[in-house]
Amino acid sequence: MTINIDKEIIICVDDFGISPGVSKGILKLAEKKRISATSVMVCYDDWKQEAKPLIDFQNQIDIGLHFTLTGALPLSDPKEIPSLVNSDGNFVSLGQFIKKCILRNIDPNEVKKEFYKQFDRFVEFFGFTPHYIDGHHNVHQYAIVDQALLEALKEKFKGQKYYVRNTSVSFEKAIRQGSSFLKIFPITLWGTPYKSLLESNGIRTNSSFMGIYDWRRPELFGQNFKRFLRMSSFENGIIMTHPGLPDDVLKKRDGFNNGREMEFDFLNKMKPEEIFESIKIIPSKFKY
Repeated sequence: MTINIDKEIIICVDDFGISPGVSKGILKLAEKKRISATSVMVCYDDWKQEAKPLIDFQNQIDIGLHFTLTGALPLSDPKEIPSLVNSDGNFVSLGQFIKKCILRNIDPNEVKKEFYKQFDRFVEFFGFTPHYIDGHHNVHQYAIVDQALLEALKEKFKGQKYYVRNTSVSFEKAIRQGSSFLKIFPITLWGTPYKSLLESNGIRTNSSFMGIYDWRRPELFGQNFKRFLRMSSFENGIIMTHPGLPDDVLKKRDGFNNGREMEFDFLNKMKPEEIFESIKIIPSKFKY
């Protein structure tokens, strides 16, 4: 049964660069025009391995920076960003990061320093500024980081077009899209005020956010995806996805492995005309 709704939707894939397999999967989906945005992690030493072909898609999809502050290696010297790293010099875990934000134990200047490093590495490689900014584990929305990033964005973009993703979801929509309260609450808790912050500062941001589901049951992704399509706003709504081809590198870096393959299989095999009639998978209109 098709979904007959006139919408323009951004299907965004997170984590390009987290492993070669994930990047290869994203490139395949871009080739088949199944996605319209992907955000790139530039903090791993092998992220460039599959990134060069992505440049050819810059006019077909949005290519953004996936700002990373958790569970990876910083580009800055760890000694220069002590509030962001553990004793091994790696970024802290997500749980530790959230705790630090709540207790306000993060130095905003260190956030800006690391953002500048990641931003500059992106531009140096791709030859253009990111079409948008989001965050690995949505770190860009948390207390202290949000204001520090706001200052950094104004300094770096200097009038160029871009947008920033927010994860604001009403509890009504959260329930309707099948998300548990415990899963959606922390995401929308930070996402809703962040959306207001972006709008009050004249920064373009998505009108709706979908993509949250129980990652312990990735076999239900297809069913959930159709629900996301129905519930997305009519223009500039984002659906967040995490497809990819698992590999040994991914297993060392992230806990979401088989689920990525299931998301990839669904998006790769789906025939858009069988799922929707007048929904367009587009890069963001913010870019043009």
